[in-house]
Amino acid sequence: MYEELNKIKFEENIINKVIINPIILEKKGFHGSLLQGIILNLEYAIKNYYFEYFIILSSRNVFYNKLNKEKIDFVFENNLITGYHKKNVNLNEWHWWSFKNTKIFNIFNKISDSTHEGLCIDFDGSNLLYSFLQNNIEIKNELYNYNHCVEEFAIQTIMSNIYKGYVYLGNGCGTQYNISELSNDLFLYKTIRDDREDITKPPIEVPIENNNNNSKIKTKSIKYSLLLNKINQLNKINQLNQLNKRIINKNMNNIIIKK
Repeated sequence: MYEELNKIKFEENIINKVIINPIILEKKGFHGSLLQGIILNLEYAIKNYYFEYFIILSSRNVFYNKLNKEKIDFVFENNLITGYHKKNVNLNEWHWWSFKNTKIFNIFNKISDSTHEGLCIDFDGSNLLYSFLQNNIEIKNELYNYNHCVEEFAIQTIMSNIYKGYVYLGNGCGTQYNISELSNDLFLYKTIRDDREDITKPPIEVPIENNNNNSKIKTKSIKYSLLLNKINQLNKINQLNQLNKRIINKNMNNIIIKK
């Protein structure tokens, strides 16, 4: 991703608004390296800028409402998320069966969770979060090396316990939306990337060991029915994205909103 971003020739009017973190981190899904990447960007922002809000986004996010400082101010004043007591959590649901083993789950009484894309914290909260992780190395190292999607609850839980909370600007982790039906009080949604694999290719045949006679049999790794469902899903997403392009204001504010 770093190499690809450096190849982009940005237009003059946005060249100073796009900042690439010089620290390269190889991240992987369902792993704490995703959280580590977020905190590295937060650290870079804190050390180089004064900002009012820090918003976590990914290449899978699309804005459908115009976002500015006044609107974020309103959300912080009216929709602040402050967490809930962990005794009310069903540990057999969602990812809690794994998260319950983390240090932050056990040291705090309150917990919180959200899709990380669209998570927003203010300047004071950003500094407190960074300081907390710097002063609690064992907690930080555990989260960065954890084999699960801790970016969905770690920042949220920390902010709910050491600060007044955080806000969420998105619409969850779903990927099929009609933006005309989305809330006017939120600002972005999550889509899918169709560049990870060519799903229009025939299913791959993979040799699988047969324990009975040690011979190899071939099986289809992807069922045609699932393949067609994915193709239909992509077609729907592409249609929505074409619609969104006609609606979305192209002049989005900076991800880091300066005074």
